[in-house]
Amino acid sequence: EVGIASGGLFTGAESIKSESESTMYGGISGVAYDACYHQACDTIENINAEALQVMGNAALNVTINLSNGNRIRPASQHSLIQFEYQGEWLKR
Repeated sequence: EVGIASGGLFTGAESIKSESESTMYGGISGVAYDACYHQACDTIENINAEALQVMGNAALNVTINLSNGNRIRPASQHSLIQFEYQGEWLKR
């Protein structure tokens, strides 16, 4: 409302898996895609590294473009960051 750019990302982790999705992809219908989402088992031990990389790149794209006053470009129009790992942990 006051001209400050903002945005957000959504993974759908808390959405409920349908019966047809369970048939097609496996898993249990009627429960969240990520059963640990906002639960005690939602720890660093069960991070999906591929999803983290995709969402990290999306956040980077949005942040850079909004901070520069640019319109959001499709990811295919620029290179993406490749994360580095030390064992199973991301490095900064």
